[in-house]
Order: sequence, then structure tokens, then C-alpha cells
Amino acid sequence: MGVQLELAEALPTERSDVDGALRSVRRSRRLAADGLAEARDAVAALRQVVPPLTETLAAAAAAHPASSGSTSATPSRPSPGQVKDSVWPACANDSPSPAAR
Repeated sequence: MGVQLELAEALPTERSDVDGALRSVRRSRRLAADGLAEARDAVAALRQVVPPLTETLAAAAAAHPASSGSTSATPSRPSPGQVKDSVWPACANDSPSPAAR
């Protein structure tokens, strides 16, 4: 915005371009208005009361009970052995061995 205002100041005196100066002033005004709107939105977002994450997750889980196999707040992770046992047989059956290629 500062550059646009400097340009608006210089155009009439250096190039006698009053129309260009007016365009620069209008662009600066738009930039200022857009920046002010963004600042207002940011302040409004910061002022909102944000519930704790656990409450938000519990509400989301309650809204979609059929989509989750677990109602626990703490998700369970399979052990590395369980992952290997469930993935390896499928990989071994789907891809041929290097000798078969």
C-alpha cells in the first residue's frame, strides 16, 4: 500500500499522470479496506471461545457413532507385530517373488 501511495504522489508531478495517480489511490484504498477486513476477521476468530480438544472429539464421535468401532477417547494402536502379521501375508500373496518375475 505504501508503494501505491508513493506512486500516486509521484505520478502527477513527474509524468503529469493524474489518472494514474487516481488509480493508485483507489488501489491503496482497496488494499487498506481488505487488510482491515482481514484484521477484523482475525480478531473475531481469536475472541471465539474454543472448547477443549477432548470435548470437540467427544462431540464428533457422538455425532457419528456408526462410523467408529471404538468409543474410547484414547485410540488403540496395533503393535508392530500385529501390523506385520496382518500386512505381510497379503503382500506375500499379491506380489510374486523375485524368482517368479
